[in-house]
Amino acid sequence: AVVSTQSTGEKKVPVSPNTEIEFSYEVIWHPTETQYEKRFEKYLDASFFKHKIHWFSIFNSFMMVIFLVGLVAMILMRTLRKDYQRYSKDEELDDIEKDLGDEYGWKQIHGDVFRPASSSFLFSTLVGTGCQLCFSALILIMLAVMEKLWTERGSILTTAIFVYASTSPVNGYVGGALYSQLGGKRWIRQSLFGASFFPGLVCSTSFFVNFIAISYHSAKAIPFTSMIAIAAICLFIVLPLTMIGTSFGK
Repeated sequence: AVVSTQSTGEKKVPVSPNTEIEFSYEVIWHPTETQYEKRFEKYLDASFFKHKIHWFSIFNSFMMVIFLVGLVAMILMRTLRKDYQRYSKDEELDDIEKDLGDEYGWKQIHGDVFRPASSSFLFSTLVGTGCQLCFSALILIMLAVMEKLWTERGSILTTAIFVYASTSPVNGYVGGALYSQLGGKRWIRQSLFGASFFPGLVCSTSFFVNFIAISYHSAKAIPFTSMIAIAAICLFIVLPLTMIGTSFGK
């Protein structure tokens, strides 16, 4: 097997029109003393991934985001200020004049804003799962910046699984609180569905693809013991923590 290669060029030939150039190569094999388990460590060397951080570009992007956020906020504040002035004038009018007047501004969408969702059960589950995923992604990015997770194979995926499991109370708290605000009463059912919605969707898809890979004897297939371990994490860690978060949020 080829562990590493080195290429060198010799006998440089000047290139000119209508000149025939002969290409040749020579291969010299050298035995390696590197063990099979440590051959990949060459590509995980910290010096191999060293790169210069472009602080000016980062600062420029950061200032651009602040400028755009400030511009949008200024436009919204001017619009809201005009609506508040109109509302203050409407308070001085009689009830008959208010009924005859047309609604404008934020009054046109107040019915949609405060209208409860048609499926509060599914809506609260999606909101809770989304908050957990955002919180997990934020923690994973912070860990990737502070720790060298890229130095070991599979460390990022393993860390992502345990971070998602540890942030399960966020899903239960946000989903349970929203479900309670929408008038829901079956909070245990909502907690079970919220805890199993995203893990069940991901695990069912990945396990199905993995079984196909196992049937074809693929080297990329996940061992069956790892699949059982992931299912145990979802059952004994994600589910209890989600129910604990729901009990605090309901």
